[in-house]
Amino acid sequence: MPRRDHTLIRDWETRLAANALALQILGTLNERKAEVERCALDGLQRENPQFERATSKQFREEALGHCNDILQLMLAVAAGKASGLGPDPFGFVHTHAVRRARQQFPLAGSLNAYRLAHKGYWEVMRDSVSRSPAAEIEKTDCLMILSEFLLEFFDRVSGVMTDGYIAEEKLMTARRSRAHVALIEDLLHGRQPGDLEARALSERCGIGAGAHLAVAIGRIRPAGNGHAAERDGELERLSEFFQQALAAPALGMLIDIRKDEVLAIIAGGDGTSKRVLEAFGAMAAQLKSQLNAVARIGISLDAADITAMPQACQEAERAVEFTQSTRPIMHFADIDLMEFLVRRPDAAALRLIPDWAGRFMDVDSGRSGELTRTISQFADCNFNVKRTARLLDLHTNTVYFRLNRIRELTGIDPRSYSGLSLLLTTVRMLNGGERPDTGQQ
Repeated sequence: MPRRDHTLIRDWETRLAANALALQILGTLNERKAEVERCALDGLQRENPQFERATSKQFREEALGHCNDILQLMLAVAAGKASGLGPDPFGFVHTHAVRRARQQFPLAGSLNAYRLAHKGYWEVMRDSVSRSPAAEIEKTDCLMILSEFLLEFFDRVSGVMTDGYIAEEKLMTARRSRAHVALIEDLLHGRQPGDLEARALSERCGIGAGAHLAVAIGRIRPAGNGHAAERDGELERLSEFFQQALAAPALGMLIDIRKDEVLAIIAGGDGTSKRVLEAFGAMAAQLKSQLNAVARIGISLDAADITAMPQACQEAERAVEFTQSTRPIMHFADIDLMEFLVRRPDAAALRLIPDWAGRFMDVDSGRSGELTRTISQFADCNFNVKRTARLLDLHTNTVYFRLNRIRELTGIDPRSYSGLSLLLTTVRMLNGGERPDTGQQ
């Protein structure tokens, strides 16, 4: 038995044993316990309308059982028999605290129930004392002792409840965090949830059989030399933005901050990813106003099955890479195919770059990239030399000269569709996918 509990019980066994009227009053509590129980439960429901579970059969049965356990401890203390209840007489309170924490019943509700029970016991005791034929001085002494006993007894009960509830809540939070991380890892690797907690969390998030899934990834482009703490704060705000944008009732979601990005797995019906795009789009202005740095969000296509989640994650990563300042939210389906191929060439594609490309780039770099800008503007002007010359502020003969020079260096005719396409694709692959700046000669 904890030392504090041992001291409290021993002290009150001694004090109550010295007051015959107090023992007599406590002995009558069994007969009137229904009044106290009704006072606690009805008062809880009346004073706290949000505690709807107070009306359920299971809740009332648990609460009544707990009220009875409290009464039996009070009677055992009065009779000097508390030691017969085991090494921890207040252990039942801790057990009840764990049960209420797991039920996610608010701690404030349980503490308020104790307050109401305290009030109920006091009213019953005071009424019993007033009806006693004992002398007034004896009644006064009895009421003082009973008042102090109830105060100290329920203070200890409330303390055990609070400590047990908070401890269990911390354990539950830790378990939920582990389950949260495990579930995300399973899904991103295309695996069904691996344990009971992860499966339960999956169901609560609406990620069940038949659900369409999508992945959204948000990243922060650093604005200057921000400190790590500032970046963490920006990611937290971006995570909150995800929560707000994806709060539609028909969407389930899991959101996590992973390394330097916010990742969300969203579940819904057919067309989930398009709904995600619409949800983010509706709050695009808020995205800029809420964050000091520039945020970018990429969204995958729908994954009709969990096994397709690795691909969906890769699509979201690609989509966020293709965002721009003018388009901070990108759906994978909206990426231009040619743009994608140019900016994401694999090793085999890079080996297909022709030999003339190196010679061309060497000559062009010595001329400040004027040949590259010319073919890019020529393409934008639909092969119109006069318009190209006007936009580049050149004479038409200069444009013709440059086009001929390009043909000499590469053997490719830039005035043909196939030739111009090959030239532009090759140059952009060598430049990492960047389009040439055509704003100068």
